[in-house]
Amino acid sequence: IAAAEMYETMSEKERAEQGGDSKQDMFIAKINIDGDANALLIYNPVRLHPQMIYWINTLGEVKFIVSGSSSHTNFLPDASNQFPNAKIICASAADLKCQGVGMRPADFLYDVVRDKVPKRYSGRGTFEDALEALQGQARLFHIRGDVCTQALFVLVHKHLFEVDLLYVNSDEKLRETEFESGTSIQHSSHRIFHYSLITKNAHPIGYLLPKYRCLMMDPTSLLASKLMIDAPNADGSSCVIMAESLRSALKTLSQDGVCDQVLSSHTHEMSRECFCQKLNETWGWLDGTS
Repeated sequence: IAAAEMYETMSEKERAEQGGDSKQDMFIAKINIDGDANALLIYNPVRLHPQMIYWINTLGEVKFIVSGSSSHTNFLPDASNQFPNAKIICASAADLKCQGVGMRPADFLYDVVRDKVPKRYSGRGTFEDALEALQGQARLFHIRGDVCTQALFVLVHKHLFEVDLLYVNSDEKLRETEFESGTSIQHSSHRIFHYSLITKNAHPIGYLLPKYRCLMMDPTSLLASKLMIDAPNADGSSCVIMAESLRSALKTLSQDGVCDQVLSSHTHEMSRECFCQKLNETWGWLDGTS
Protein backbone atom coordinates (compact mmCIF):
# COMPACT_ATOMS: atom_id res chain seq x y z
CA ILE A 1 0.00 0.00 0.00
CA ALA A 2 2.83 2.39 0.87
CA ALA A 3 4.42 1.76 -2.53
CA ALA A 4 1.11 2.45 -4.29
CA GLU A 5 0.68 5.74 -2.42
CA MET A 6 4.24 6.76 -3.30
CA TYR A 7 3.65 5.98 -6.98
CA GLU A 8 0.58 8.21 -7.01
CA THR A 9 2.68 11.20 -5.96
CA MET A 10 5.44 10.66 -8.57
CA SER A 11 5.96 12.94 -11.55
CA GLU A 12 5.86 11.50 -15.08
CA LYS A 13 9.65 11.64 -15.20
CA GLU A 14 9.93 9.68 -11.95
CA ARG A 15 7.42 7.11 -13.19
CA ALA A 16 9.41 6.71 -16.41
CA GLU A 17 12.54 6.08 -14.37
CA GLN A 18 10.65 3.35 -12.51
CA GLY A 19 9.83 1.59 -15.77
CA GLY A 20 6.97 3.59 -17.24
CA ASP A 21 3.25 3.84 -16.69
CA SER A 22 0.89 1.29 -18.21
CA LYS A 23 -2.79 0.81 -17.50
CA GLN A 24 -5.21 -2.08 -17.73
CA ASP A 25 -8.75 -2.72 -16.54
CA MET A 26 -10.04 -4.77 -13.64
CA PHE A 27 -13.72 -5.75 -13.59
CA ILE A 28 -16.01 -6.28 -10.60
CA ALA A 29 -19.44 -7.90 -10.67
CA LYS A 30 -22.06 -8.33 -7.98
CA ILE A 31 -23.38 -11.86 -7.75
CA ASN A 32 -25.71 -13.70 -5.39
CA ILE A 33 -23.88 -16.38 -3.42
CA ASP A 34 -25.66 -18.26 -0.62
CA GLY A 35 -28.30 -15.52 -0.44
CA ASP A 36 -25.79 -12.67 -0.30
CA ALA A 37 -26.81 -10.40 -3.18
CA ASN A 38 -23.76 -8.19 -2.58
CA ALA A 39 -21.15 -10.88 -3.07
CA LEU A 40 -18.39 -9.66 -5.40
CA LEU A 41 -16.36 -11.30 -8.15
CA ILE A 42 -13.11 -9.57 -9.17
CA TYR A 43 -11.66 -10.34 -12.60
CA ASN A 44 -8.04 -9.54 -13.52
CA PRO A 45 -6.96 -7.77 -10.30
CA VAL A 46 -4.80 -4.67 -10.78
CA ARG A 47 -2.80 -2.58 -8.31
CA LEU A 48 -5.12 -2.04 -5.36
CA HIS A 49 -4.67 1.51 -4.11
CA PRO A 50 -6.02 2.24 -0.60
CA GLN A 51 -8.92 4.26 -2.03
CA MET A 52 -9.84 1.38 -4.32
CA ILE A 53 -9.77 -1.16 -1.49
CA TYR A 54 -12.04 1.09 0.57
CA TRP A 55 -14.46 1.52 -2.36
CA ILE A 56 -14.59 -2.22 -3.07
CA ASN A 57 -15.39 -2.95 0.57
CA THR A 58 -18.33 -0.52 0.41
CA LEU A 59 -19.84 -2.61 -2.40
CA GLY A 60 -19.87 -5.91 -0.56
CA GLU A 61 -17.67 -8.87 0.32
CA VAL A 62 -15.27 -10.21 -2.31
CA LYS A 63 -16.10 -13.91 -2.67
CA PHE A 64 -14.13 -14.73 -5.84
CA ILE A 65 -10.92 -13.50 -7.46
CA VAL A 66 -10.51 -14.71 -11.05
CA SER A 67 -7.23 -14.47 -12.93
CA GLY A 68 -8.20 -14.41 -16.59
CA SER A 69 -4.60 -14.73 -17.79
CA SER A 70 -1.57 -16.49 -16.31
CA SER A 71 0.49 -13.63 -17.77
CA HIS A 72 -1.39 -11.04 -15.69
CA THR A 73 -0.47 -12.10 -12.17
CA ASN A 74 1.58 -9.20 -10.74
CA PHE A 75 -1.26 -8.12 -8.47
CA LEU A 76 -2.97 -11.46 -7.84
CA PRO A 77 -0.96 -12.13 -4.62
CA ASP A 78 -1.83 -8.69 -3.25
CA ALA A 79 -5.52 -9.18 -4.05
CA SER A 80 -5.47 -12.53 -2.25
CA ASN A 81 -3.96 -10.82 0.81
CA GLN A 82 -6.42 -7.92 0.77
CA PHE A 83 -9.40 -10.28 0.51
CA PRO A 84 -8.33 -13.38 2.47
CA ASN A 85 -11.78 -15.01 2.42
CA ALA A 86 -12.12 -14.83 -1.35
CA LYS A 87 -11.79 -18.00 -3.42
CA ILE A 88 -9.11 -17.80 -6.11
CA ILE A 89 -9.76 -19.24 -9.59
CA CYS A 90 -6.73 -19.38 -11.88
CA ALA A 91 -4.64 -21.52 -14.21
CA SER A 92 -2.12 -23.94 -12.75
CA ALA A 93 0.71 -21.86 -14.26
CA ALA A 94 -0.54 -18.71 -12.50
CA ASP A 95 -0.79 -20.58 -9.21
CA LEU A 96 2.74 -21.93 -9.58
CA LYS A 97 4.19 -18.46 -10.24
CA CYS A 98 2.28 -16.70 -7.49
CA GLN A 99 3.02 -19.28 -4.82
CA GLY A 100 6.68 -18.62 -5.65
CA VAL A 101 6.26 -15.12 -4.19
CA GLY A 102 4.24 -16.22 -1.18
CA MET A 103 0.62 -16.25 -2.35
CA ARG A 104 -1.67 -18.75 -0.68
CA PRO A 105 -2.61 -21.73 -2.89
CA ALA A 106 -5.45 -21.04 -5.31
CA ASP A 107 -8.76 -22.72 -4.50
CA PHE A 108 -9.75 -23.75 -8.02
CA LEU A 109 -7.37 -24.66 -10.84
CA TYR A 110 -7.48 -25.65 -14.49
CA ASP A 111 -4.67 -26.79 -16.79
CA VAL A 112 -3.58 -25.50 -20.18
CA VAL A 113 -5.35 -28.16 -22.27
CA ARG A 114 -7.65 -29.67 -19.67
CA ASP A 115 -10.27 -28.43 -17.26
CA LYS A 116 -8.82 -30.89 -14.77
CA VAL A 117 -5.45 -30.18 -13.18
CA PRO A 118 -2.36 -32.41 -13.29
CA LYS A 119 -1.54 -34.79 -10.45
CA ARG A 120 0.94 -32.35 -8.89
CA TYR A 121 -1.99 -30.09 -8.00
CA SER A 122 -4.29 -32.78 -6.60
CA GLY A 123 -6.28 -31.78 -3.54
CA ARG A 124 -7.42 -28.45 -4.94
CA GLY A 125 -10.77 -27.67 -6.55
CA THR A 126 -11.19 -28.22 -10.28
CA PHE A 127 -12.76 -26.15 -13.04
CA GLU A 128 -16.05 -28.00 -12.47
CA ASP A 129 -15.83 -27.30 -8.73
CA ALA A 130 -15.42 -23.59 -9.51
CA LEU A 131 -18.56 -23.62 -11.65
CA GLU A 132 -20.45 -25.28 -8.81
CA ALA A 133 -19.15 -22.75 -6.27
CA LEU A 134 -20.35 -19.90 -8.50
CA GLN A 135 -23.89 -21.29 -8.14
CA GLY A 136 -24.89 -20.41 -11.70
CA GLN A 137 -24.15 -16.71 -11.18
CA ALA A 138 -21.29 -16.71 -13.71
CA ARG A 139 -20.13 -18.88 -16.58
CA LEU A 140 -16.49 -19.70 -17.29
CA PHE A 141 -14.95 -20.29 -20.72
CA HIS A 142 -11.52 -21.91 -20.57
CA ILE A 143 -9.61 -21.37 -23.83
CA ARG A 144 -7.73 -24.65 -24.06
CA GLY A 145 -4.43 -24.78 -25.89
CA ASP A 146 -3.47 -21.17 -25.08
CA VAL A 147 -0.06 -22.00 -23.61
CA CYS A 148 0.85 -18.33 -23.11
CA THR A 149 -2.03 -17.02 -20.99
CA GLN A 150 -4.30 -20.02 -20.27
CA ALA A 151 -7.11 -17.56 -21.02
CA LEU A 152 -10.35 -17.69 -19.07
CA PHE A 153 -13.45 -15.70 -20.03
CA VAL A 154 -16.09 -14.91 -17.40
CA LEU A 155 -19.70 -14.25 -18.43
CA VAL A 156 -21.84 -12.52 -15.80
CA HIS A 157 -25.07 -10.52 -16.21
CA LYS A 158 -24.70 -10.88 -20.02
CA HIS A 159 -21.32 -9.14 -19.86
CA LEU A 160 -18.18 -11.00 -20.90
CA PHE A 161 -14.85 -10.27 -19.19
CA GLU A 162 -11.69 -10.88 -21.26
CA VAL A 163 -7.96 -10.28 -20.91
CA ASP A 164 -4.93 -10.90 -23.16
CA LEU A 165 -6.58 -12.23 -26.30
CA LEU A 166 -7.23 -8.79 -27.80
CA TYR A 167 -4.49 -6.17 -27.79
CA VAL A 168 -5.48 -3.38 -30.18
CA ASN A 169 -8.34 -0.91 -29.89
CA SER A 170 -10.47 0.03 -32.86
CA ASP A 171 -9.23 2.97 -34.96
CA GLU A 172 -11.80 5.18 -33.22
CA LYS A 173 -10.50 4.24 -29.77
CA LEU A 174 -6.91 4.90 -30.86
CA ARG A 175 -7.91 8.39 -31.99
CA GLU A 176 -9.77 9.02 -28.72
CA THR A 177 -6.62 8.23 -26.73
CA GLU A 178 -4.44 10.45 -28.96
CA PHE A 179 -2.32 7.43 -29.83
CA GLU A 180 -0.23 9.24 -32.45
CA SER A 181 -0.09 12.73 -30.96
CA GLY A 182 -0.15 12.17 -27.19
CA THR A 183 2.95 13.36 -25.34
CA SER A 184 2.62 11.47 -22.05
CA ILE A 185 4.86 8.59 -20.99
CA GLN A 186 1.88 6.26 -21.39
CA HIS A 187 1.33 7.39 -24.99
CA SER A 188 4.99 6.90 -25.86
CA SER A 189 5.20 3.45 -24.24
CA HIS A 190 2.11 2.33 -26.16
CA ARG A 191 3.63 3.57 -29.43
CA ILE A 192 6.86 1.67 -28.73
CA PHE A 193 4.88 -1.52 -28.05
CA HIS A 194 2.70 -1.06 -31.12
CA TYR A 195 5.39 -0.21 -33.68
CA SER A 196 7.99 -2.66 -32.40
CA LEU A 197 5.74 -5.69 -31.94
CA ILE A 198 2.39 -5.35 -33.72
CA THR A 199 2.67 -3.49 -37.06
CA LYS A 200 3.23 -5.28 -40.37
CA ASN A 201 6.82 -4.07 -40.37
CA ALA A 202 7.37 -5.86 -37.05
CA HIS A 203 5.55 -9.12 -37.82
CA PRO A 204 3.74 -10.58 -40.87
CA ILE A 205 0.39 -10.95 -39.10
CA GLY A 206 0.62 -7.34 -38.06
CA TYR A 207 -1.78 -4.81 -36.57
CA LEU A 208 -3.68 -7.02 -34.17
CA LEU A 209 -1.25 -9.24 -32.28
CA PRO A 210 2.25 -8.82 -30.79
CA LYS A 211 4.67 -11.21 -32.43
CA TYR A 212 5.59 -13.00 -29.20
CA ARG A 213 2.04 -14.41 -29.04
CA CYS A 214 2.69 -16.24 -32.30
CA LEU A 215 6.14 -17.42 -31.22
CA MET A 216 4.71 -18.83 -28.00
CA MET A 217 2.43 -21.12 -30.03
CA ASP A 218 5.34 -22.34 -32.18
CA PRO A 219 6.95 -25.50 -30.72
CA THR A 220 10.12 -24.86 -32.76
CA SER A 221 10.79 -21.46 -31.18
CA LEU A 222 13.17 -21.14 -28.24
CA LEU A 223 10.69 -18.90 -26.43
CA ALA A 224 7.99 -21.58 -26.46
CA SER A 225 10.05 -24.73 -26.03
CA LYS A 226 12.49 -23.65 -23.31
CA LEU A 227 11.25 -20.55 -21.49
CA MET A 228 7.57 -21.19 -20.73
CA ILE A 229 5.87 -23.17 -17.96
CA ASP A 230 3.55 -24.82 -20.48
CA ALA A 231 5.11 -25.48 -23.88
CA PRO A 232 2.96 -26.03 -27.01
CA ASN A 233 2.55 -29.57 -28.27
CA ALA A 234 5.49 -30.69 -30.40
CA ASP A 235 3.22 -31.55 -33.34
CA GLY A 236 1.75 -28.04 -33.45
CA SER A 237 -1.68 -29.23 -32.36
CA SER A 238 -1.95 -26.60 -29.62
CA CYS A 239 -2.95 -24.12 -32.34
CA VAL A 240 -5.82 -26.35 -33.46
CA ILE A 241 -6.92 -26.99 -29.86
CA MET A 242 -6.99 -23.26 -29.14
CA ALA A 243 -8.85 -22.49 -32.38
CA GLU A 244 -11.50 -25.09 -31.62
CA SER A 245 -11.89 -23.80 -28.06
CA LEU A 246 -12.29 -20.20 -29.24
CA ARG A 247 -14.77 -21.30 -31.88
CA SER A 248 -16.83 -23.16 -29.26
CA ALA A 249 -16.88 -20.13 -26.94
CA LEU A 250 -17.90 -17.77 -29.75
CA LYS A 251 -20.68 -20.12 -30.83
CA THR A 252 -22.18 -19.95 -27.35
CA LEU A 253 -21.67 -16.20 -26.97
CA SER A 254 -23.26 -15.51 -30.36
CA GLN A 255 -26.60 -16.97 -29.30
CA ASP A 256 -29.36 -14.45 -28.71
CA GLY A 257 -29.76 -13.36 -25.11
CA VAL A 258 -26.46 -14.81 -23.89
CA CYS A 259 -24.07 -11.86 -24.14
CA ASP A 260 -24.78 -8.19 -24.77
CA GLN A 261 -21.46 -6.50 -24.05
CA VAL A 262 -17.77 -7.38 -23.78
CA LEU A 263 -15.32 -5.76 -21.37
CA SER A 264 -11.71 -6.29 -22.41
CA SER A 265 -8.80 -5.45 -20.12
CA HIS A 266 -6.68 -4.01 -22.93
CA THR A 267 -9.27 -2.81 -25.44
CA HIS A 268 -12.10 -1.76 -23.11
CA GLU A 269 -15.82 -1.98 -23.94
CA MET A 270 -17.25 -3.31 -27.19
CA SER A 271 -20.35 -5.00 -28.53
CA ARG A 272 -20.61 -8.76 -28.77
CA GLU A 273 -20.56 -8.51 -32.56
CA CYS A 274 -17.41 -6.39 -32.56
CA PHE A 275 -15.71 -8.78 -30.15
CA CYS A 276 -16.48 -11.84 -32.25
CA GLN A 277 -15.22 -10.11 -35.40
CA LYS A 278 -12.06 -8.85 -33.67
CA LEU A 279 -11.30 -12.23 -32.14
CA ASN A 280 -11.68 -13.91 -35.52
CA GLU A 281 -9.39 -11.38 -37.21
CA THR A 282 -6.80 -11.74 -34.45
CA TRP A 283 -6.70 -15.52 -34.13
CA GLY A 284 -8.00 -16.90 -37.44
CA TRP A 285 -4.42 -17.87 -38.37
CA LEU A 286 -4.39 -20.64 -35.75
CA ASP A 287 -5.96 -23.15 -38.13
CA GLY A 288 -6.74 -20.92 -41.13
CA THR A 289 -10.50 -21.14 -40.54
CA SER A 290 -12.83 -18.46 -39.18
